Amino acid sequence: MLQFMETPDKFIELLKEKDSNEIVGGTRSASECPIARFIRSYTKLDYAVTETYYRKVKSLGMHKLQDWASLFIHRIDQEDKYITAQECLDIMEIIINTLKN
Repeated sequence: MLQFMETPDKFIELLKEKDSNEIVGGTRSASECPIARFIRSYTKLDYAVTETYYRKVKSLGMHKLQDWASLFIHRIDQEDKYITAQECLDIMEIIINTLKN
């Protein structure tokens, strides 16, 4: 498991460093999803994600995503579009509040 994925803290930190209108990924894309891009920013390796798993590109091994990441991907994949840092932060706020309850 990737240690930096255990909580959403690093993902949120990275999003806050960006301009709120900056495009940080695309929905419905295993390699352009903001989570896949986030993993790449830490590992410098190509990763692909689904709603429940992540894996290195060109690798057969798959690993389960943390609940927060799965919920995020499920939420953004409702429509096909590019997504901004602020949209991601807004979604993460909802997810964190949901997981607390």
